[in-house]
Amino acid sequence: MTAVLDRYGDPSVVPTTPLRPGFSVFGQTQWSLTDQAHTLAAMACDPAISPVRDLMGRIHTDQRWGLGQIEGASFKSGWGPSATGAGYLVRQVGYVPTTTGTIVVALALEGLTFEEATTRLDQWVAAISPELQNTPGGQCS
Repeated sequence: MTAVLDRYGDPSVVPTTPLRPGFSVFGQTQWSLTDQAHTLAAMACDPAISPVRDLMGRIHTDQRWGLGQIEGASFKSGWGPSATGAGYLVRQVGYVPTTTGTIVVALALEGLTFEEATTRLDQWVAAISPELQNTPGGQCS
């Protein structure tokens, strides 16, 4: 996975051993929201990632929080204990359709519980969704 990220200019390194003891290595990549957005934008028109984008659009009903409220959005979600251990972190990165094309959105929020964090993300996305629809988007040629 590190090689794939590198191919798109992303400096992030996917760990092979857990960075936080007691948790699976999955979800422990230190991947900034900026790097997530830049990487997905770089990948957007690459035909090689079409299968990945297809899977990102197949969202299970119980994971339709946050970006899942936007018709046509394709995204990946992640969640787990916050780095401080005092709450729960939820994050999403994906492609959102607009009136002129597609934009990339990366977001993360914390709450005391998973439910609180996803509710906060739902509220945030509902508040910005009208603006996202009017944001100039790109198109693949």
